[in-house]
Amino acid sequence: MGIKSFKQWEGEGLVDGRRSNASVSELEHLSHLSALDIHVLDANLLPTNLFSDKLERYTILIGDCWEYPNISETFSNMLKLKLTRRNQFDRGIKLLVKRCEQLYLDGKESVNIISYLFDSEAAKQLKHLHVQNNDEVTYVINSISWSYSHNAFPNLESLFLEDLVRLESVCYGQLEGEPFQKLKSLTLRNLPKLIGFSSKDKQLTTDTEANEIVLEDEVGGPPKLFSNEKVLSLLFF
Repeated sequence: MGIKSFKQWEGEGLVDGRRSNASVSELEHLSHLSALDIHVLDANLLPTNLFSDKLERYTILIGDCWEYPNISETFSNMLKLKLTRRNQFDRGIKLLVKRCEQLYLDGKESVNIISYLFDSEAAKQLKHLHVQNNDEVTYVINSISWSYSHNAFPNLESLFLEDLVRLESVCYGQLEGEPFQKLKSLTLRNLPKLIGFSSKDKQLTTDTEANEIVLEDEVGGPPKLFSNEKVLSLLFF
């Protein structure tokens, strides 16, 4: 399907006795499907457990907020999700989350999906994580409330956080090992309550080996997030 992936999927049922476009549910009949490139604008069109563990290669976009990626960005499994109800995060979607390397999240279900990353150890293979447009996420890693594995996000190279109006810090609680060992790029955009990268016993600290940190404060006023001189030297505005 490529860059101009087909988007005009229809739901179940017929209108005036006919259907003008294909239904997403027709993919269920392709029992040997191992590669999929698809953009579904509305998560409500997805049948339950549409995706199976037979998918080996995929670029899957669900939601109307996503732009289709460049070809150069689709060499690893990519999943972009905008789910509107908890029951849409079903077994099929969870299988995709566990095996993708590039994960983009939008909307209110992001909290449940981020928690699942650690409950299922799916965070281990992620190389890029992008989270946007959520008013419930307060931490990306909460080692107190969630199941937490040693050396969280060991392969993550890029972290992008945008329009998370309640985010206070990226990490909360005592972290084990060395999280974010391979982090190269950190982008923070419009996070009005963010006061630090890591919070340990209410003492906010910053310690990351990122080669590039991009901070955009759209609320106004000078950003005062990072006190570590090593990190400050890497900020770009």
